[in-house]
Amino acid sequence: MEEKNGESIFIETLGDSPFIKILDILIDGREFDYTKNDIMECAEVSKASVNRILPMLLERGVIKFTRKIGKEKLYILNRNSPIARKIVELKTIIVNDCIDREIASEPAKERVTVAH
Repeated sequence: MEEKNGESIFIETLGDSPFIKILDILIDGREFDYTKNDIMECAEVSKASVNRILPMLLERGVIKFTRKIGKEKLYILNRNSPIARKIVELKTIIVNDCIDREIASEPAKERVTVAH
């Protein structure tokens, strides 16, 4: 239940700004490192947005450089960053809240009791 209407619950809740879209991709794929082009394509944001946002995330330690493949630099969410951990925690809270609301809004189903 991570997506609703094809859009991440995180993005639906916080807005579809390029900044939020980039964070969403990096959080969901926190096991992977990405080139700027990967981020641009996955987050569906412009190259200008990636070039504006990534330096800020690097400066604050939210992401980190991992390696270079040819001329391309790769970046990953920095799991050691207190800011990154809080953002991941926020996303988890948002998703769990949405799941709880969905469960609470479902009609009560008839329960079957099995005798022992």
